[in-house]
Amino acid sequence: MNTKETQQVMNNEQYVSLYDYRGSTSNGSGLGKKVYEAAKEKGVHVIYHDLPEDRSKPEYNRVATYPKSFLDEYFGVAPNDALETRIVSLETKVQHLENIVAEITKTPIKYVTNSNEHDDDYLPF
Repeated sequence: MNTKETQQVMNNEQYVSLYDYRGSTSNGSGLGKKVYEAAKEKGVHVIYHDLPEDRSKPEYNRVATYPKSFLDEYFGVAPNDALETRIVSLETKVQHLENIVAEITKTPIKYVTNSNEHDDDYLPF
């Protein structure tokens, strides 16, 4: 860890990805590149995190994270608005998870009993 990273950890600066900050992807919009360029112009330190193998692609295997305060400034979010923005982002993510659960529960589930009537279904408990 270099001196700058150590200082930022000591300052407890929260780093977040654009996805976590906005609650949605910015694929194809060029937003990620614009934010990155703005961060470099201001001398903002960007921290990269490797993506899990199941999410990475040869051209995209890590994600940039930025100080939350920089993203607030970049997107013009006032401190009071920041909480509302985070709540909306969380609500969006919860709705997405609820949709996944609803889709999963549409599939009928076969319950297996420990009945000895069917040897194929027999479980020793």
